[in-house]
Amino acid sequence: SSLTNIFKLRLAEWLILSNDATLLKAYHNSIKTLKTSQEITYKYEQFETSFEVFHAWALFLLNKQEEAINVIESIDLAKLSIHEERTISIYYYSLTSRLYSGDKSSSSIKYLDLLTEQTKYHGLRTMLNLIN
Repeated sequence: SSLTNIFKLRLAEWLILSNDATLLKAYHNSIKTLKTSQEITYKYEQFETSFEVFHAWALFLLNKQEEAINVIESIDLAKLSIHEERTISIYYYSLTSRLYSGDKSSSSIKYLDLLTEQTKYHGLRTMLNLIN
């Protein structure tokens, strides 16, 4: 059900914020298993962008930067801005500001500044800045 997926997303957020390598590896493995199974349903696809953002974070925190970049680059930004909540965008732009240097990084920081100001989620941004 979609409530199950929402619970999984909240759990993924806490795993990222905990920066616990064992739990992050388990999350990474569960996402890999899900992607290779035949059980991907519409209910998963509704939240796919969110799962991908969190999967990229897990890879980044597991020191798999190249894989994290591949996942981040596979995300359709139109879905991010239309379909997903602003919190997911904060995770997305916080990670891209770390993965890239130069113009892409500074544009990510600008979006992150804007989202943080709109949402007033300064604590989330601080917590994301402190991990790793």
